Amino acid sequence: MKFIKITSIILVLLFFREGLTAARDTVSKNKDEKKVEDLFKNAKESVYQKDWSTAVKRFQKIARVFPRTNLMDDSLYWLGYSMNQLGQTLESLDEILNTQREALSQLEVLMRSYPSSKW
Repeated sequence: MKFIKITSIILVLLFFREGLTAARDTVSKNKDEKKVEDLFKNAKESVYQKDWSTAVKRFQKIARVFPRTNLMDDSLYWLGYSMNQLGQTLESLDEILNTQREALSQLEVLMRSYPSSKW
């Protein structure tokens, strides 16, 4: 009987611990989602302001820091778009070509990684 009580207590403690871990993971995930949503919003503001360099940096950060976000396909599209626009403002032919190649590369990643994306 004593063995059954101890086993029951251990099981309750394990379930409790798992619940706390799941709750902590949910809170952490929610914080990350908020961060990426804020960063995405700021990146889009840069697009609206035609600040292509800042937009590129912000979308690159999303791709680097939050590679599993549900905003990744949107971010890749806007990264490619922003890079293309940035390329049109450059003066050096080499910089223009390199930037536009990178823009196309990002759009290829988008098509390959997210074939059912709206983009």
